[in-house]
Amino acid sequence: MNGITGSDFFFVEGSDPYGEQEQSSSFKIWLGLFSVRRNQHWPAKLNQCSPEISRLHSKARNCYAFGDYKKAIPILKEVIKQAPHLPDAYQTLGVVHSALGDKCRALNCYHVAAQLAPKNPSLWTLLFTKFMEVGNISGASNSLSRAISADPEAENVVALKLDRASLHVQLKDFEKAAALYEEIVQTCPGNVKALKSGAEMYANCGQPEHSIHMLEDYLRAHPTDADLSVIDLLASLLMENNAHNEALQHIEHAQLTLYSGKEPPLEMKVKAGICHANLGNMRKAASLFTEFAEESRDDEAISLLSPPRNLDGVPLPTYKARSWWCDGKVKLKLCSIFRAKGMHKELVDAIYDLVHESLKIISLGKRVKRKLLKKELFQRIKTLDDQQTGNVFSRNRSRALPLSDHRKVNREKKRLEEKAKLKEEKRAEAMAAGHDGQSDDYSDSDDDPEIDPQEILKGPPLPDLVKEKDNHDLILDLCRSLTSLNRHSEALKIIKLALKSTKGMAAFRRELRTLGAQIAYTAPDPEQGLNYVKYIADQNPYSNAVWNCYYKVISRFKEDWKSRHQDAAREYLEAYKLLPENPLVNLCAGTALINLAHGHRLQNKHHCIAQGFAFLYNNLRVCKSSQEAMYNIARAFHQVGLVTLAASHYEKVLGIHVKDYPIPKLPHENPHSNQNQSPGYCDLRREAAFNLHLIYKQSGSFDLARQVLRDHCTF
Repeated sequence: MNGITGSDFFFVEGSDPYGEQEQSSSFKIWLGLFSVRRNQHWPAKLNQCSPEISRLHSKARNCYAFGDYKKAIPILKEVIKQAPHLPDAYQTLGVVHSALGDKCRALNCYHVAAQLAPKNPSLWTLLFTKFMEVGNISGASNSLSRAISADPEAENVVALKLDRASLHVQLKDFEKAAALYEEIVQTCPGNVKALKSGAEMYANCGQPEHSIHMLEDYLRAHPTDADLSVIDLLASLLMENNAHNEALQHIEHAQLTLYSGKEPPLEMKVKAGICHANLGNMRKAASLFTEFAEESRDDEAISLLSPPRNLDGVPLPTYKARSWWCDGKVKLKLCSIFRAKGMHKELVDAIYDLVHESLKIISLGKRVKRKLLKKELFQRIKTLDDQQTGNVFSRNRSRALPLSDHRKVNREKKRLEEKAKLKEEKRAEAMAAGHDGQSDDYSDSDDDPEIDPQEILKGPPLPDLVKEKDNHDLILDLCRSLTSLNRHSEALKIIKLALKSTKGMAAFRRELRTLGAQIAYTAPDPEQGLNYVKYIADQNPYSNAVWNCYYKVISRFKEDWKSRHQDAAREYLEAYKLLPENPLVNLCAGTALINLAHGHRLQNKHHCIAQGFAFLYNNLRVCKSSQEAMYNIARAFHQVGLVTLAASHYEKVLGIHVKDYPIPKLPHENPHSNQNQSPGYCDLRREAAFNLHLIYKQSGSFDLARQVLRDHCTF
């Protein structure tokens, strides 16, 4: 008899298959089944049943055929009560529930039918599909296992094994999947799909040698008709294990045997070029990579040189190996295509990490070679002090230093003490002058960060990054791409590391600083790029556009930065000595002196204000009484509280009409680009009218204030 146990039958969790009453009666039937003696015979097939059961089952099938599903259910339940061991009734009931859209009840019925007919592989295969529909991978895998064991000689057993292996992959059980794929290969040596999948699974399990052994066995069995994808996979595995010479041998053998006199596939050329590059045959590698320069093959080259698309879905191998797509030469070739096609995001994703790591290692290596770490100096000084105390009872006595080291440590100790004393004096002077004394100029900014010695010992991923001109252009393009993606901070970080790593390369360093100034001009937080803007201003002291850029950058700094009008006034007065007729110098000197007069510690405020207005009136004279110069004087009177004079100058501004003129371009902007400005963007009458209405309003003249707004600030 085909019996089942209580552990073999189950209901899908949360399905409530028949309701409380129906479920209770169903359990009674099953309890009756379990109490039957083992030698009692029950009909296992429909043709072995009584005519009444066959009639009821046929009636239920007819109801299903005519779409009367609900009428078929009670008929099938009656059949199950009379013949509980009949799998056909459960299968038909499952079909009816599936037609009604009740997958859970249908799945329970199919499972009972398969348990009642364990030697019927079609029922287990049907159960597998139903488990997959509800997303039960474990149940689907178990159903496939029962289907395979039910008929190991079936025609579709290989397909079932492939499906079960794929389920093991979904369950992250790569070892079982690899063993099952290898079993398929032993049964069907020509099944390339199983061979490749098994090799990949063994590689994911940390057994690359087993993978390579499987693929090489296949090539030995098929010396002249091997599948190209197998050779491609074998070459990839060998390259990941740094066996580039063996990979190249397999590729060249395939070209001789499979493509004799023909053009080999592009992917084979790619891998051959990578192998030659890693073996040091750069001339041969360059000749193979030149085919990527053709525009029509760029997309194909990108797909071949990029990492596998399913890399995120499959865990990386646990063994220590470097994937070929992570090779620096491959990345550089891929980036050259991205740069030519303007693919900014792809360029950043491909090369940013390698460039950052390379620049960091190069900059750290140079700095560490220049001098000892400060912590090492302190350790030597401590060792020397411990020796000088002469404590013979010390538990950990240091090894005696040679005489030459004594002298070096003493010199460094004196130097550090003098440096610390000098910094304290500078800090005290800064605090006496009204500064906070927390500037980087007075802090221990030369403290060496914690540097991992391994980072210095290992070479950079791109060793020639700062040596070749093409790589300089790559760094600049990378920073521009980061800026276009609104990743300004990372772009400025790359520029900072590049400046540390390129001592003596004046032209490239100039380009880096210029680009840094451009990024600071557009970045939300320009603090990191202020030094680059200062550099551009120093290089172009007579350019109004550069000073406009400088002003726009510093105007976006945080409000808690303390103003230094005294220092600004001092510098502007020095500039006035050189350019007394320059309107910008006169304007800046006047505004700096007037702002300085608002300080609390200044004693001769009236004298400072008078000097400031002298410069502003000088600016008015140089500009020939222009509207802008008149407005600046009115605004200065308004700021110091001389509202009568401010009102009269605002009224003069209202009487001056100004035509629009082109706004000066910044150094990095296109001088021929069109400006979408509304008419009157150079006219200051609206600003003057608004400030004048504030004066009238404060003095109580609300009618005048309202009239000014109506005349000049309405559209």
